[in-house]
Amino acid sequence: MSSSRASGATVAATGAAGACAWWHVVSKMKGVYHDLKSRLQTESRRAEDDLMAHFVSVQRICDRTALPAVVPRLKYALQRRLDLSAQLHVLRAPAAVADTVSSQHKLHAWEELKVLAFTRVAASTLSLAVLSLHMRIMLNILSRQLYLEHALQGTPGRAGWSSLTVASQESFLALVEKGFPSVGVGGLIRVVRRAVSGRVADLQLSKSLSATELQTLLENIRRDVLPAVLRGDWMIDENGDDDDSGVQAAGGCNGVDRDEHFFTLAYIGDQGAVTEARRQLKSRSWEDVLLPPDNLVPQALAN
Repeated sequence: MSSSRASGATVAATGAAGACAWWHVVSKMKGVYHDLKSRLQTESRRAEDDLMAHFVSVQRICDRTALPAVVPRLKYALQRRLDLSAQLHVLRAPAAVADTVSSQHKLHAWEELKVLAFTRVAASTLSLAVLSLHMRIMLNILSRQLYLEHALQGTPGRAGWSSLTVASQESFLALVEKGFPSVGVGGLIRVVRRAVSGRVADLQLSKSLSATELQTLLENIRRDVLPAVLRGDWMIDENGDDDDSGVQAAGGCNGVDRDEHFFTLAYIGDQGAVTEARRQLKSRSWEDVLLPPDNLVPQALAN
């Protein structure tokens, strides 16, 4: 009887010891899991913070460096295409010269001046928005690549992978100047001018606009222009021809799907710049950094 009791006590003790050991292992594993989870969450937050800081830096570069460098070209294009000097010269002609200038000529100059002036205001606002958006898209494409190169530095999968050269970066960003400010702005001006002409047709020379009337007029012009801008009516053809034949009122442009047309061309302004951007992204310098070397693919699959 005592032997049976001793045996039962031994089994109970063994079971208790095993349960304790098992509980210790489970507790240990839970501690490891929570520690690992906490570290992963910390690393994830740090990565998100780094990513946010990276793109905030890109935004700062865009606002403080990139845009100020390109805006003078846009300003020159607007001034050249919407020059008011000829009309102002006629209207400001001195009395000695005024006799040689017919009243009909002056009226025509006024009609041209009011259209050009309001077109210049509306086109300047829209052009700066388009240029800013274009610049942000190009910078974010480039900065994403540079961020990945930095974030993956030192990892096994990054070994042997090329980095994007400075020359390729500069060439890619140079497309901003070659696109909308140089060529695409002309198409936008045509669309704006058509809308302005309809809104100021009845505006008389003797009419003095109050601040409220001026605001209403500008809002009406904006309301008329935006649908045409969003449809892509101001796009021009791939050859960069800046005439009305290149503007497509509806449907695709040169066979380009409307969704793709809006997504890409609306930010750049001409098909040629988009073609050049695609060509650069498919070039060897970009291909080497966007795709891993052939000898790394088997290694990645093996791992």
